[in-house]
Amino acid sequence: MASSVQEAQRRRGVLGIGSAGAFQSGGPTLYLSTTLPLAALEVLAHWADYYNLDGYGVFTVDPPDDFEFERLPDDVNVRDAAACTAYGAAWLAEARTAALVVPSVLMPAACAERHVILNPRHPEFDQLLGGLRAHGPFVSDPRIKGALSSPDESLR
Repeated sequence: MASSVQEAQRRRGVLGIGSAGAFQSGGPTLYLSTTLPLAALEVLAHWADYYNLDGYGVFTVDPPDDFEFERLPDDVNVRDAAACTAYGAAWLAEARTAALVVPSVLMPAACAERHVILNPRHPEFDQLLGGLRAHGPFVSDPRIKGALSSPDESLR
C-alpha cells in the first residue's frame, strides 16, 4: 500500500475525505488532503467531533494531466474564517473549477501541505472518478487512540 500511496502523491494524488470547514458554504463539497498524515491530523484536530478512527478508508485520486485546479490566492488569510467562507462560497457558486487548493491551517505556511476541496456538482468532477483508487481501511497505531482517550467519558 505504501508504494501505491507514494506513487499517487508523486502524480499529484490527493488523499482523505472530511468536511470542508471554513470553505464549505452554499453546497456539497468533498475535502481531501494532499497527504495521508495531513488527513489524519485533520481528524485528530477535530477529535471532539469524531473521537473514533474506525470506519475511515484510504483513497487516492489521480487527476488527468489537464485537470484544472484553482489555488487560494496568497492575499486570502486562511485563518480568517469569514474570508475563507466568502471565497469558498463564490468559488462554488461560480463553478470556476471542480477543485480548489487551499493551505492547511494546521501546518506552517512554508510547508507544502495542502487540502483540495472538490465540487461534486461541477461538470469536470466526473473526470476524477476514473483516477479514484481505494487502498483499504485506515489503520492507525493503537497508541494514537490511547493518547486521545480520556478516563473521563464526559470529555469525549
